[in-house]
Amino acid sequence: MLSTIHLSRTRNTVGALTIALSSLIWGCETKEVEDTDTNDAILVSTDEDGDGYFPPEDCDDTDDDVNPGAVELCDQIDNNCNDEIDEGVADVFYLDADGDGYGDDEQTIEACEQPTGYELTGGDCDDDDEEVKPNAFEDCNGIDDDCNGAIDDDSPCPCDVETYDEDTTYMMCVAAASHTVALEYCEGFGYDLAVIEDQNEQAWFEETAATYGTFKWWSGITDVSDEGTWTDSSGEQPKYTNWCDGEPDNDNTSDCGDETEENCAVIDATADYCWSDRACDCAQYFIACRSPNP
Repeated sequence: MLSTIHLSRTRNTVGALTIALSSLIWGCETKEVEDTDTNDAILVSTDEDGDGYFPPEDCDDTDDDVNPGAVELCDQIDNNCNDEIDEGVADVFYLDADGDGYGDDEQTIEACEQPTGYELTGGDCDDDDEEVKPNAFEDCNGIDDDCNGAIDDDSPCPCDVETYDEDTTYMMCVAAASHTVALEYCEGFGYDLAVIEDQNEQAWFEETAATYGTFKWWSGITDVSDEGTWTDSSGEQPKYTNWCDGEPDNDNTSDCGDETEENCAVIDATADYCWSDRACDCAQYFIACRSPNP
């Protein structure tokens, strides 16, 4: 037998209960209106824009194109109400400071339209030089012109190019020249005479130079400006030295050159690649040019 449940409710109370239950079922925001029969406040759900979604799920109930089921557009609006704006639809643009058509990978913004001074293509490894960019001609200049991560690879360098690390290459030249001529030669291709910066680089140089023969290589440090103070071509003192025992001795007894003092350094392969001083006008047969530090 079915049981009959008697509800001691007035018609208006039942109506209010029905509306409240509807609100719970829809899970939407409601607003208070007045029951004209009882003067009591009751809750009524709203969907102002008629898109089938109610606040707070609908983050803009005045626009029927904005709701949780909408497609995110690139328009600076949170179209799908996920608390993100233009996610996955904005383009990434790269700052192109030198105007060569390629931008800096480290300087990006996301936008719907291309901003002035930005490009859609990145990969520029030197955004201050319009000649340096992806697909540029690789010249012999101690620079990674084409931004492929290698310096002077497949370039028209007159000497063999050896890579120490991603920022440093050596141009190993077999040519007799005084220190001054050797320095000018290196600088003509954007290099300097070699100044080895640490023990790891020294070890690499020894291994690499050994493939060219056992001779002396001009180094980039001298004490021409101030006797006993060794500096590179920019006037900076070396971070690392590897002088042979008793060197530098400033004593030209080798009959190499006309100078009586020895004011230029060589890396001496005949003495396990330690360093010694040499008369600057002596014509050394091997020249080690080093790319400048970035």
